[in-house]
Amino acid sequence: MLNSNCCQTEKSQEDLNRCYSVKQLLTMQDELNSVVKPGWKGSLTSDNFIVAFIDEMGGEFLGSGIDWKHWKFTDPSNFDLHNAKIEIVDAAFFWMSVINIHAYNKADHRFMFCSDDNLYDQFDYYYVGADKPLNGEGGIIVGKNALNHRSYVDIFNRVLSSTGTDVIEDIYTLGMIASCIGMTCSEFSAYYAAKYELNMFRNDSGYKTGEYQKVTDGLEDNERLKPEIEAFMGDTTMTLENLRQNVFDAFYEPVSNTP
Repeated sequence: MLNSNCCQTEKSQEDLNRCYSVKQLLTMQDELNSVVKPGWKGSLTSDNFIVAFIDEMGGEFLGSGIDWKHWKFTDPSNFDLHNAKIEIVDAAFFWMSVINIHAYNKADHRFMFCSDDNLYDQFDYYYVGADKPLNGEGGIIVGKNALNHRSYVDIFNRVLSSTGTDVIEDIYTLGMIASCIGMTCSEFSAYYAAKYELNMFRNDSGYKTGEYQKVTDGLEDNERLKPEIEAFMGDTTMTLENLRQNVFDAFYEPVSNTP
């Protein structure tokens, strides 16, 4: 559970360079949503994003080759771990949007124990991932690709029962989502950073109007993120800013160099 000494914790270099704090995640999500739909917090409700969350976790994630059907065998060799991580991060995108709306509405002022100047100052010393305290209880994948139904349902129960009256509990739910398939803070942050840049590129390239094509030369854009993330995870000297620049270059340079 969160405590009230949030502004008195010294950050490590790992935290500074390779992990996003909850404050950074919420701020980036607000920025991305504002690009996609200006004024989004005033025109959309948490229900919009909860439905999107259900679609990601209930359809896209399970479609990664998860063995969840008791009436049908799912071959473990078909499990796409990279895609599963992408879908978890996509679900987290939508849940962070819900948190942003709840914080924006200030339904519960009890969570404002650090600063009234910035809604998110208090969350700059909290991190999510399997190696961090806010990691929930138990993963949702057992063995190679089998679903832990109880842990999976627990996440949905928390999401669906949230009323926006306790933002701290919503942050804890974010921790459960981020760590549910074993991603560390640095790995979750890497996937988030990479997908953030891709979503910016999609928005700039006609995603909303249907002009954007996800597949180029037989490779989906989400798959193009994999080597960039792997390079980050394999080189501890790389920062998240380095990763974001690399993803930006990988997607924007081919476009800008087109005659």
